Amino acid sequence: PIPVATDAPLGQVSSVALADESLLVGWLQLAGSQIEFRVRQMTASSAVSVTHTVLRSDTVIAAPQMACSGGHLYLAWEAMGSGKIQLARLESELGACPR
Repeated sequence: PIPVATDAPLGQVSSVALADESLLVGWLQLAGSQIEFRVRQMTASSAVSVTHTVLRSDTVIAAPQMACSGGHLYLAWEAMGSGKIQLARLESELGACPR
């Protein structure tokens, strides 16, 4: 196993393969009174990038999932209590999604 998040992550892990054969791994993390969805890129040689926060919320985030489609990276999640599923297209400097 390769340590990805060691700062007391909350779990809810999602990962997606990128065009350069690396992986983008994401998880939920408590940050003060907010909850964050953080990501790191993992290369085939087990190198780990710095952590990036891609979503920060005052409400509980549940079931975050990343996906690639048409060369774009998407994040879907449930904002607890809202009765809604949210979807965002992410702009990433970490790597491109396959087309």
